[in-house]
Amino acid sequence: MDAKPGKPAYAGVDTHKDTNALALVDALGRVVGTWEFPTGAAGYEMLEETIGDASVPVGVEGTRSYGAGLAAHLAARGYEVLEVIRPRREQRRRGKSDPQDAIAAAQNVAAGRGLAPKELSGAAAEIGWLMRVREGDVRWMTATSNRIDSALVTAPEEVRSLYAGLSGEGRIRAIAASRPGDACRRALRMMARDWLAAKKRADGLEREIGLLVRESFPALAGAVGVGPIVAARLIAAAGSNPDRVGGEAAFSMLCGTSPLRASSGKTGERHRLNRGGDRQANRAIHEIARVRMACDPRTRRYIARKMAEGKTKKEAVRCLCRFIAREVYRLLTGPQDPLPEPGALAGRRKSAGLTQADVAAELGVSPHKVSRLELGRAIDAQLLRAYLSLLDALEGKPTKPSH
Repeated sequence: MDAKPGKPAYAGVDTHKDTNALALVDALGRVVGTWEFPTGAAGYEMLEETIGDASVPVGVEGTRSYGAGLAAHLAARGYEVLEVIRPRREQRRRGKSDPQDAIAAAQNVAAGRGLAPKELSGAAAEIGWLMRVREGDVRWMTATSNRIDSALVTAPEEVRSLYAGLSGEGRIRAIAASRPGDACRRALRMMARDWLAAKKRADGLEREIGLLVRESFPALAGAVGVGPIVAARLIAAAGSNPDRVGGEAAFSMLCGTSPLRASSGKTGERHRLNRGGDRQANRAIHEIARVRMACDPRTRRYIARKMAEGKTKKEAVRCLCRFIAREVYRLLTGPQDPLPEPGALAGRRKSAGLTQADVAAELGVSPHKVSRLELGRAIDAQLLRAYLSLLDALEGKPTKPSH
């Protein structure tokens, strides 16, 4: 059998800020060669010429970071571009270098471990950019709050005693409203006002993100326990083409909620949590689970049933997160029917002679939630449709079937 490599069948690229390492392997996985090119238009052209045949699939690391420009260039020239993750641990046992990482990328494509690159366009792209700014403001708020806490520890007693009974945002607002005095009080007031400015901007961004989510992804926005920021994290993980992952099971793996076998020796058949995947998407799934376990009767019954089957609380929550991931994938890839507008709810309720407390009693929720629903600050498709059905029944209108 000829030991020389044959015709290039797969390509892999390890991307960096200034350089891109290219590797070509043949159909048997043998290395044809490795090269290094500069980034930018000229480097992209040289890399493309080296690959040559546009039928060769190309695996690119970091298609949403350093490899974004190259991936777009190759896709525009007719290449099949696949996103590959960084090399696995066993692939790095012989060391690490850019050519070796490029070879691993090509081998991952040959093994079928490549995905279509995530796209961020339209509303998904707008949500992504706004989330970047908001997340930065939130991190700044946390750091500033920590600095205020640290400064109060070493502040004079007369300053500490002023805010001894306060905490959180209330303490920060009190510090921001204080009169300037010595350097200690001026420094605390400046930090507090910086915190409030960041909060105001973050709140405004959250409202803007909420409107985009409601308009472009109403099915996800209307799900129980899904707020604007949770929805934005899931949209950012899925991209504009969530169906690229190949199904709800693969999406669950992407979110780190797929079950992993943990059976060995005397341990029976069991599964454990998956600690891989997109951690922001995983965080969003767990936030939905936490909200539903706190306020959704159906979820409470589900957890109770799983624990009655012999599962621990952690295992029951893992099952719940897997169920939520399946639901989220279907909401992202299914029809996006617009949500009912809440603007006329308050007027129709008053015309029917009802108070928010009356509606809350009929729907089995708190008056505060009814108020937030009327103001459009809470998005819950199931509750919103129940509210509209109640008003239609009082007004003698035929109730439309809910989807």
